[in-house]
Amino acid sequence: PHVNILYDNDLKRFTIERGSGVRGLSPIRNKFHGINIYADKLELDLVYDNCLFFHKSIGRDLSVLIESDNYFDVSRYRDLLGDDINILVRLLDFIETKDLANYYPLSEFSLFAGLNLETALNYILNLEIFGIVDFRSFTNTFKVNTWALNFQDASKKNFDHDYFKIESLPTSSDTVADLDLILNEMNVYLVDKININKRFDFQLNIDQQRLTFFDDKSFYMDGVIQIGNFVFSGKNIVFNYYDFAFDFNKNSVLSFVKDQTMQISASLIYFDKAKLRIDSCSNKSGINRLNNFPRFQVLDKSSFAYFDKTISFILDPFEIDYLQDVSLSNLNFPGYLYGTSDSVNFRSILKFDSDFNLATKINNVDSAYLFNDKVLFNGDLSLNSRGLFANGFFKS
Repeated sequence: PHVNILYDNDLKRFTIERGSGVRGLSPIRNKFHGINIYADKLELDLVYDNCLFFHKSIGRDLSVLIESDNYFDVSRYRDLLGDDINILVRLLDFIETKDLANYYPLSEFSLFAGLNLETALNYILNLEIFGIVDFRSFTNTFKVNTWALNFQDASKKNFDHDYFKIESLPTSSDTVADLDLILNEMNVYLVDKININKRFDFQLNIDQQRLTFFDDKSFYMDGVIQIGNFVFSGKNIVFNYYDFAFDFNKNSVLSFVKDQTMQISASLIYFDKAKLRIDSCSNKSGINRLNNFPRFQVLDKSSFAYFDKTISFILDPFEIDYLQDVSLSNLNFPGYLYGTSDSVNFRSILKFDSDFNLATKINNVDSAYLFNDKVLFNGDLSLNSRGLFANGFFKS
C-alpha cells in the first residue's frame, strides 16, 4: 500500500505506516507465504532480521484481516468498482496483445477505454487493491498482474480460487504477526477466526491463538478441528495448502461429539500418523460438490480407549469419507482386543452403541488363557464404556 517510512539509523530499524487515501487501502503482500495482510504498521529490524506487524485502528475496526493471494469474492469487487462499467474486461482487452512484464502509460489506457484520466486513475487504483495491477505514481504508469487473468477466470468458475482467510483480534499494543527473515517463518497471533473453504462448516480452535506459516499458505498449529461429529486434536498439526489437507503427528486424538446436542462420547482413538483432507487439491473453491470430501485417513495402526479406562484394543488403518454427513451408526472399526499378554488377542469390530460409545462383543471364545496364562477361559467377551466383561467358564 501507500505508506510513510521512517528509518532510525541508531536502531537500524524501519518503521512503516499505512498511508491515507485509496492507495492506503491495499494490503501488505507477503508473496513468500502467499498471503495479504491488512495491518496498519510494521517494523523492520535489520539487526535481528525480523519484521513485526501491528494494528492501531480503534473503535469498531479492531480486527486484522489476513487472506490468501488466491482469495476471490466478487461481491467485494462490485462494492468497490460497481456494475456501471466492466473495467476488468476493458483492462484485459487492453493488455491482450501486450507483455504483462511491462509498465504502460495511464494515458494510453485512458484513451483505449474512452475514459478521462481522472476516472481511469480511480479505476486503476481500485484494481490495485485486489492485486490486479501495480501502479507507479512517479511515472504515471501501471502493469497488469497475472492475477487479473485468474480473477476473470474465477468469476466464470474457470479458475480454482480459494476462500482462505484469517481474522486476528489484537489491541493497539499487540503484535499481530512477526516474520523471521532468516527462517522464513511467520507467526500470526491472537487468531479469532479462520476460514479455509466455504463448502463445509468446520471449526478450528487454536491453542494460544497462534499459527506459524512456513510455506505458501501452509502453517503449523496446535489445537482442535471439528467437522460434523468428529473432533481431531493434536500438537504440531500441519496444514499443507497444496494437498489442501491437515497432517497429524504423534499422540493425536480422534474423539466424537453429537453435533446437534453436543453430547461427548467417552470413546477415544489415539493415532500417530493421519491425514484430514478438506477437499480435492483442484477443488479449493468447492465448486465441485460431487465427491467424498472431507475425509480422514489413519495411515498406520491406532489404539482405542475410553477416556477413564485403559483398553488394549489396536485398530487397523482406516478411512472415513463424507465427514460432514456420515452417520456414526454406519461406522465400524476392525481391530484386535489384546489380553494381558500380546500372545492373546481377539479379532473384533467396534461399533457405536445406544450410549454413543464404541463397543464390541466377542462370542464363543474357545480356550483362551488370561491373566498371564493363569486362567483358562471359554465363553463370551463384551467391551463397552463400563469396561471389559466376560461371561463363561474360568479354570485356574
